[in-house]
Amino acid sequence: MIILIYLAFVIAIFCWQLKLVKTGKSTKGKAIWLNLACTIAPTILYGVVFLALVGIEELTDTAIIGEGYARTLLFVIIGGVAVTLLSTLIFSLVVIFIKQKE
Repeated sequence: MIILIYLAFVIAIFCWQLKLVKTGKSTKGKAIWLNLACTIAPTILYGVVFLALVGIEELTDTAIIGEGYARTLLFVIIGGVAVTLLSTLIFSLVVIFIKQKE
């Protein structure tokens, strides 16, 4: 479920930045960097929350999340990074070949 919400967010950012480039409100380079920043931010936030939960377990010896669930969360973070890199690559290629409105 989290991945589907994240994919919807990535597609929304993709379309928003593409619209800004087409209308000439943003440069191609700025749009690529902003797309990367907006799509990697949720992955970083998710990773920080995951590390905080594991850190609380280490400090208090009270398991907030189970061992198996923690291992699954690592794959979600890896998937988020992969989606971010792939969407940024695709966005970069689309933006490079798009014509700006003059």
